[in-house]
Amino acid sequence: METITKVLNRSATMRIRLEAFERRVTGKPGHQNATPAELLAELKTDWEALEMLLRELEAARPEEREQSGPAAPATDTRRFVVGRTYQCRSIGDYDCIYSFRVIWRTEKFIELDEHGRRYKRGIFVRDGVEHCKPHGTYSMCAVIRADRECY
Repeated sequence: METITKVLNRSATMRIRLEAFERRVTGKPGHQNATPAELLAELKTDWEALEMLLRELEAARPEEREQSGPAAPATDTRRFVVGRTYQCRSIGDYDCIYSFRVIWRTEKFIELDEHGRRYKRGIFVRDGVEHCKPHGTYSMCAVIRADRECY
């Protein structure tokens, strides 16, 4: 973390010196009493220091990855279960409740039954819960969630 802070500070210093150099070359007021050669020498020194810090940062990254280990798979996701019925309410009419029974599923798709009609739709995960849009994607479409099972 210290290396990142050093890189950011050095980068800010370089930006200030580059702006001073630009003002000096273009003749705009506000430049410090330094010649373009002096500003270029300072920029070169800052650039070399920045490159060195970036090399340190890159060298530190593999160690950080080894310490943290691989990302754990998301096993705590609430999933749709075959044979169960899930419900959701209509956005436009609170009294309208849609019920869908899960016929079969794969990792990415689900087939639902609603009063004899079958829908094959994709599954997406949000906040650790599987979701599905049985009637398709449109404004105010119905969305069922794996944690809203009909009892």
